[in-house]
Amino acid sequence: MMNRNSYRLCGKLVITMALYMLSGIATKSQPYNYYKPLALVNPAHFDAKEYSLALGYDGGVDFNLSYSITKNVALFAGGNANAFAYPKKASVNYTIHNSNFTGLAGLGYFKHRQYNFFNIVELFAGGRISTVDNFVRKENSTSESFDDFTKAQYFTLFGQLQTNAMKKKYGLLFASRISYNTYSLLEFYRRSRSQVSEATSPFGLLALEPAFGLTLPVKNIRFNLQLGVSLPVYSEETKITETFVASGATNDYTENYGDFYFFWRLNFSFLKTKWKLR
Repeated sequence: MMNRNSYRLCGKLVITMALYMLSGIATKSQPYNYYKPLALVNPAHFDAKEYSLALGYDGGVDFNLSYSITKNVALFAGGNANAFAYPKKASVNYTIHNSNFTGLAGLGYFKHRQYNFFNIVELFAGGRISTVDNFVRKENSTSESFDDFTKAQYFTLFGQLQTNAMKKKYGLLFASRISYNTYSLLEFYRRSRSQVSEATSPFGLLALEPAFGLTLPVKNIRFNLQLGVSLPVYSEETKITETFVASGATNDYTENYGDFYFFWRLNFSFLKTKWKLR
């Protein structure tokens, strides 16, 4: 014969199961755009004591500064801010509202080969800190409570190798970057917060990111277009804990994150240099 405590336990189990089933229909959320690959740094230095300033747009506002301290070594720093909303096409159309920020810095080696077609070779290494805070509102949503939120923080170590053919009337860029991203936070939930999912420990993602660029030089000003893709190479398995707020029940599962991302940037840059393009 069941006592009062048994009935309470059964009641909690029924509520938990109902919430779990409903989460797949109405409250289940997934992380959106938890990784933002930026276009590659590309100052294309010729010599010592040159500085490069670049300002562009890639869905957010992108800024880079570089200075060559010797004829082969350069320092760089930059940032990216995206506080815009964009509509997206999918099986159910949605709008993603962003509040994402990145800061980066590093060191580079470059070699100017004056008489080669690809006359600049560069090797860069650095790190960047990124925060993601966005929410998605689906086109057919009947209430703001169904907005899907994603919050993430990660640190990226990267290295990139690139070659430029920088000529008087045009420029070409071929480049590739390897990025290792360590997540200290990944959390996603519906606005109602009836169910919150989060990674319980740090995890890593490794990506290969080839890119191609075109440049239109006008004296020391360059107008640049860069296109690239982020290819997931390795994803560290991580444990996700779902918490059902009403009952206090939790559900644990493991997940591997790692998606394909296309990236691009339109920018203009100014390079203070004594060199004249051939």
